[in-house]
Amino acid sequence: MIGITTILRLRSHQGYRMLRSVGWPLLILGVPMIAVLSLGVVERSTDGYSMSLLFGLGVVSLHNYRKDHNHLRLLGYQPRLVCMIEYLIIAVFLGMMTWLLVGNYSNLLLMALTSLIVAHLPNVSWAGIKKRLFFPVSWIPLRDFEYRSGMRISGWLVVVLISFGALVAYSSPIVPIVSVIMISITATSWHMAFEPIAMIDLQQRATQFLLSKIIKSLKYLLLFFLPIGVAYLIHYSELWYLFVVVALFGILINSFAIFYKYTGYHPSRESAHGEMAVGLFSMCSLVPFFAPVCLFYLVVYFRKALSNLNTILC
Repeated sequence: MIGITTILRLRSHQGYRMLRSVGWPLLILGVPMIAVLSLGVVERSTDGYSMSLLFGLGVVSLHNYRKDHNHLRLLGYQPRLVCMIEYLIIAVFLGMMTWLLVGNYSNLLLMALTSLIVAHLPNVSWAGIKKRLFFPVSWIPLRDFEYRSGMRISGWLVVVLISFGALVAYSSPIVPIVSVIMISITATSWHMAFEPIAMIDLQQRATQFLLSKIIKSLKYLLLFFLPIGVAYLIHYSELWYLFVVVALFGILINSFAIFYKYTGYHPSRESAHGEMAVGLFSMCSLVPFFAPVCLFYLVVYFRKALSNLNTILC
């Protein structure tokens, strides 16, 4: 029991460091937005089972993503027991909230049962699958390593989203808009990996370096958006401004991902771990009321990235 308590205390410290790395202003902006979206999901379902479904999908994804099973065994812990306790804590919190909002306690039981089942599931090894599904990237220059490595892993997903958004655009204007949003969010993850210091031209100015990154992002995003945009304008030319707004959203969140990456860039680190910060920024950017604040926060991180790069670049 003492060992489990230690693990939970370490998890709380990890969570605190992750929240602190996001930045308190963005958390103050983003947490209410998450609460509003969660309440909206629950209110649209009188029994609250939509929240249970989201919890199940989230915990399955988390369980398959985590890579600490061997480390826990080396420390003398049973990974299944640790996972089960961690998932149950999350299940109890969300289940109680759903119970208070919709008055259906069965969601709590369903989430707890899901936690017990998922904790005993093995991790799926994607290594063999990825070797067969790697997207051909020879057409992407080596200097654009973010997009080369990102498309190598997620290229088929991007192609599917482009095809879906363009070919099914006739059914509803929501289809191409959602496709563009999903492509934009997928592309933000490509900026999390740090390139080796040898790949950076140390003689260029920080402003020039960031501008080149933004131009590259703009080039690839417009390439992805072009087929969807053409299909959208054919069917909904009177609503052209909606597609422009969504395309600007994609450029905005990818610019933030780039600034966040180079805010914490250091030659000895491997990645920025900015998924939570980018996720909060993305959700807040979708709400017009919070958009001006997001633009201000974008400028703040641009200045932080410049300050950090000025210590690295000559």
